[in-house]
Amino acid sequence: MVVTGKGAARQKGIIMRSNRLIAGLTFLTIGTLLASCSATGGGEGSGSEEQVELVVAGNPGPMEGVMRDEVIPAFEDEHPNVSVTYVPGVSSETIASVKASRDAPTIDVAIVESNSQEDGRKAELWEPIDFADAPNTSRIQRGERAVDDTGVPVYVLPYGISYSKSYLEENNLDTPTAWNDLSDASMAGHLSVCDINSAFGRGLLILLANANGGSTTDIEPGMDAYLEVATNQRTLFKSSATQTQALQDGSAGLAVWSRDRHLQLTKDSDDYGFVIPKGGTYLQTSFANVVHGSSHVDVATEFIDFLLDDMPQQAIAGAFLNPVTDVELSSELSESLELDESEVLEVKATEVQKELPSWFDWYNREVAPNVGSKL
Repeated sequence: MVVTGKGAARQKGIIMRSNRLIAGLTFLTIGTLLASCSATGGGEGSGSEEQVELVVAGNPGPMEGVMRDEVIPAFEDEHPNVSVTYVPGVSSETIASVKASRDAPTIDVAIVESNSQEDGRKAELWEPIDFADAPNTSRIQRGERAVDDTGVPVYVLPYGISYSKSYLEENNLDTPTAWNDLSDASMAGHLSVCDINSAFGRGLLILLANANGGSTTDIEPGMDAYLEVATNQRTLFKSSATQTQALQDGSAGLAVWSRDRHLQLTKDSDDYGFVIPKGGTYLQTSFANVVHGSSHVDVATEFIDFLLDDMPQQAIAGAFLNPVTDVELSSELSESLELDESEVLEVKATEVQKELPSWFDWYNREVAPNVGSKL
């Protein structure tokens, strides 16, 4: 039926008002949807403003200070929607935490030494890292490469011997020039050495093996020398903290550990020297790893890539940890961290992890009951 006259006009007005109402509701709906998308964000790594809580675990001490005071604030400045929490702990503690929470990870990035990294890889604790997503990896010049790129080297530590100059003089001792000097009878009661549950103790065992014609896969020559060291000392230590105390209170005059520990010691005293004996050094690599099952894999990868930028590598070097990139350092710091690459032994964490059970069995059976037996 066709409507004419006043009825047609009235119907036309109703239609126009209806169209305006529909248009208004459509605009409101679209606006609401856009506002909702803006509030919730487009997902991690897409440039959204969704707040991300990233948890990073790593070493306590100087490394913790550098991370809290310099590295993390700089990363947060570049990523305003990311808040980073640092959880301090030695590698064994960090790996234990990751294992305990593997069904619901509480850590996104774990920074651990090479043996713990390989332990975690075998337990499938790490997400493989696509180096294309971490372009700074192309700058890495030293450190071990993780199997299947399940981690990224961020710093390395050369091993050597710290000694108290006054202690050696008072006890008429010579500065060691070879790793085998440590097993000499003249060193009885003077050393601060860790057991092989510590990375420092395992490093000494490997270095003694190499000095006597062995290797990580032929460790027996090192076992004989390590046993001589153990039977000539009052105790074997569990941590670098107790080693430091022994040097400072004069209960020991020499310590086998990494150079960063030595350089921290010299901040308070010029009585200490450091030597890398003939036969080379064990270079311990510390890796940053993305924890498998993390809710923030993309941001975690960005953080690890950031650790290889100039500023973070310089900050890490400031904690006396050797950077892994070609970053430029001050002449003083460069001299302190100088490393002759020809002195570095090739040690593979995969081989160490494979042999560790037999090493522990030997240590518990032959070494632990005989510590100090020749004193």
